[in-house]
Amino acid sequence: MQFIDFKKEHFSKSEETEDYFIEIPKEEIGFGDIEVQQKKDDGLYSKAEFNVEEDINKVTIKMKQPIDIRVNF
Repeated sequence: MQFIDFKKEHFSKSEETEDYFIEIPKEEIGFGDIEVQQKKDDGLYSKAEFNVEEDINKVTIKMKQPIDIRVNF
């Protein structure tokens, strides 16, 4: 399994929903399932609460607050 780490600074804020989001092109992560984990203070990762929207070209990960995450694919 591969992964990409994102810092909270990578998130953009939706003015409509007040959520934070990251868009990842499918060509970068493929077309399989993804898992999102949040980085804890001790440097370990645990399951994160998120919503995913997918279309043909990209995956959008939405969260209530921007945090450091790891996307496994």
